[in-house]
Amino acid sequence: MTKKNNDFYTYPCPFCGSFKVLDDQVLNCTECKGSIRKSQYKVAVDYAEFSYRYGHLFRSVYEKQLQEEKKITPVSFEKSHPIAIGATLVTICALHGPDVNWFLTKNTVKRMYSSFNEVYDDDVILEDAELRNMNKNIRDFTQDFSDSDTKLRNAVFEEIFADNCGKQDHEKLIKMQYEISKTDGSNKATLQKEFDELFQKIMAKTFKKVAKLPKPEPVELNSYWSNVLKMM
Repeated sequence: MTKKNNDFYTYPCPFCGSFKVLDDQVLNCTECKGSIRKSQYKVAVDYAEFSYRYGHLFRSVYEKQLQEEKKITPVSFEKSHPIAIGATLVTICALHGPDVNWFLTKNTVKRMYSSFNEVYDDDVILEDAELRNMNKNIRDFTQDFSDSDTKLRNAVFEEIFADNCGKQDHEKLIKMQYEISKTDGSNKATLQKEFDELFQKIMAKTFKKVAKLPKPEPVELNSYWSNVLKMM
């Protein structure tokens, strides 16, 4: 299952990009003095991580596999880096208002990794080329995702399904697959048909649940990164 973000003080201030944020029910930035409710920020951070994980990480790897090997080999990832999640949130904000342009995006992300390096003594840099590619992929994923290669899109959807399918439903599928592997003849075909029907039902239920995952309101996103240029 996808890990949820609970340590919100390890994520950048959504107003200035600083990692100098005090953890409480209300998160307070010690640099720009911006504040936001933890429960409110949770929605934005979780949505950004979801978009980054499936819209960029898996896509980038599978896209390269298709180009070089003409096939997709499943991979797995650990929890995404806070700077990557922060950069994704900047891109998402740019989709919902005119105030976040490429100049602000670059300077916000630059401020993020500068602050992260200072706070955690960890030299992390997100290069412009990677940021541009991430920007393109996140926009495609969150807006439509229909222009992508069918094999690529299906592979990403399979990852979303695998990470979000309920435990009991997953166990049902595994059990039925095992039964199919131990069955021969016409019974095998019958079981396979039952499996396919069950799989379609579980997939529909899973993606219905994914579609209901909370998203930050556009009016909230429009208030983010408002202090970045002031801090330059």
